[in-house]
Amino acid sequence: MYDMHLKKGPAAYDIPKVFSANASYQLPFGNNLTGVARAVASGWQINTIVSLMDGYALSVEEISAAQIQRFGDTESLRPDLIPGGNNNPVTGDPSRWYDISQFTPARIGYFGNLGRGTVRSPGLATVDLSIFKNVPVGSGRVQFRLEMFNLFNRTNFGTPDMVGFIDERPNPTAGRITTTRTPARLMQLGLRWVF
Repeated sequence: MYDMHLKKGPAAYDIPKVFSANASYQLPFGNNLTGVARAVASGWQINTIVSLMDGYALSVEEISAAQIQRFGDTESLRPDLIPGGNNNPVTGDPSRWYDISQFTPARIGYFGNLGRGTVRSPGLATVDLSIFKNVPVGSGRVQFRLEMFNLFNRTNFGTPDMVGFIDERPNPTAGRITTTRTPARLMQLGLRWVF
């Protein structure tokens, strides 16, 4: 009844691959000009941040009144994996992120044989970009800023519904994603005085 190796699995914050990079570049043109032409052409700066990461580990769960009554424990209730089934049957479709047909409800009186943290959530990819124009003012400078977050407007999906079965029946919303992890493209203008 208690199979402790099924409690082992990736941590909830396990992310196998993460890539993050940032760059800042002061555009070199305009410094050899004078007057108004120099004021317009010089002082431009481009900055970017790129973040890419895999999804984190999720567990398919089961809610069963009979099991809760028997064990009084909801933490360990996971379904069974079908013979020869895939324990990470991710489809990539936000309306059904994982294939619930790979699992069956656990038999009454037993914990399911599906391990913890076998399904991966959607990954994350964002590119942020900013363009600054620095204008010298006395001993300081004024900085005009255009900042763009999630530049390519990529949809970074949130966590799917991980309840696979409710009282031995498939949950109709199992695997459905209704949230995003990041907002849509955001653009803002700013003015900063550095003194």
